[in-house]
Amino acid sequence: MRRGLSQSALANAIGVTFQQVQKYERGANRISASMLLRIANSLDVRVAELFPGREASAGRGVEIGVLEGGTELAERYAAMSSEQRASLLRIARELDSDTSA
Repeated sequence: MRRGLSQSALANAIGVTFQQVQKYERGANRISASMLLRIANSLDVRVAELFPGREASAGRGVEIGVLEGGTELAERYAAMSSEQRASLLRIARELDSDTSA
């Protein structure tokens, strides 16, 4: 409502019916992370802003979904084992240290 967007307009923007938006709003249906990102993008807000009363980290995090390839990277990361995640994190730290030197 604060954005002046009807449920129907939001539904069209995110590719669902307005009844589905109503179910999301009432909490009758769960919202996947990718759908939550679509909703935030459609409303032109950060995902954290969709959670009233929750303080977002003070600008320290990066919303990976807005970066090119970020959503795919997050999905693949979530599917990895803890050992694979640790290896990928080591690689990312090494690449980051190479660019900051």
